[in-house]
Amino acid sequence: MSNDTVHELLKMISQKKNFIPVLGHLVLVILVVIGLNRSDEFYRFSGLERTGLRLDDFLSCIDGLFFARCLLAPTFVIIMPILICTVAGDLVAGEMQDGSLRLYASRTRGRIRIMLSKIAAMSIFSTCYCIYFGLVSLVIGYLFFGCQKTQIVPLVQMGFGTDLSIMSVDQSLIRYAAVVGYYCMSVMVLGSLTLLFSTLFNRMTTATVAGITLYFVSYILENLPLLSSIKPYLLSYVMNGCVLFWLDPVTPWRIAYNMSHLVLYVLVFLFASILIFRSKDIT
Repeated sequence: MSNDTVHELLKMISQKKNFIPVLGHLVLVILVVIGLNRSDEFYRFSGLERTGLRLDDFLSCIDGLFFARCLLAPTFVIIMPILICTVAGDLVAGEMQDGSLRLYASRTRGRIRIMLSKIAAMSIFSTCYCIYFGLVSLVIGYLFFGCQKTQIVPLVQMGFGTDLSIMSVDQSLIRYAAVVGYYCMSVMVLGSLTLLFSTLFNRMTTATVAGITLYFVSYILENLPLLSSIKPYLLSYVMNGCVLFWLDPVTPWRIAYNMSHLVLYVLVFLFASILIFRSKDIT
């Protein structure tokens, strides 16, 4: 199956559309660099003024890790979901659309093996992207803003009863790595769901749009106060639950609870995808 996985990865790498998010991320990096160079405006906009933290103290704590943390939300809440939906939506429906899947499945390989190779390739591809985005943000942040020993993590309006979390640079770096690792798993949830759509529909655009739409509708509902009772059950809420890593102290049971939900979502969606693909007419 390793050869099939490599083959799937090569197909993903050969598609130029899968590298457009890299350019989008670089544009985002440039905009955040410009934004943090106008840090007084960021200070007022973020609501940190009400916490009692003075502007001078805030400016002295802006460094590479602060910069990287600013990029986490737009990168992994917007760019990566769109990317993984594009990739996963093309895995089955895209090949159905261009007719290559019928030829591929006609060779001496089972359908479960085909699906497992696609799932493995998608996992490797998305994980590499997550690590790349995390590292690039960190490196560029250090190049432009250096490193401070004390890290201030704004938690304004997060609903945790605290507006700031203060920690050492080592603690912040470990938690940053943990957040990127969490997103590696959460992105797979959306990828698995979109792969399920890809087995249901015969057009790549339909599967991709279905995955993107469901995710962002969930994200909008999550932020509506009137629907707070269903918030814990929404897909986007669990996917973006990594904010727990910035609390001091960290609550391991809540992180384990979210991770268990992520694993459950992935297993259910992938199992359903395999079942549907086994019975799918691809002639």
